[in-house]
Amino acid sequence: MNIDIVVSASLTYLQALPSQINLFKNISWPEREILEMFNVLFKNKIDTRQLLLDFFFIGFPLLKTFSLAGYIQIEFSVIWGILIYLLIVFWHGDKVY
Repeated sequence: MNIDIVVSASLTYLQALPSQINLFKNISWPEREILEMFNVLFKNKIDTRQLLLDFFFIGFPLLKTFSLAGYIQIEFSVIWGILIYLLIVFWHGDKVY
């Protein structure tokens, strides 16, 4: 039997939700994914490793404020044989992002 649970919460910036790991043993993965994609914090969270994004990734991709092009461009240097991280600068009128 499958049961879907929907949680709706109104949070201010950097306010945390209580972790539900005591009720549901397999909720660690969804909580980590929500933390990584939306920056929703959980109190008493034991495992906060990243799941889907690169370790040096900056930002939260499912927030409306996230740039679709990202903030860092990754290139592979054939000459040096390493990855090069380049900062992307956006110009929009008077603003620099």
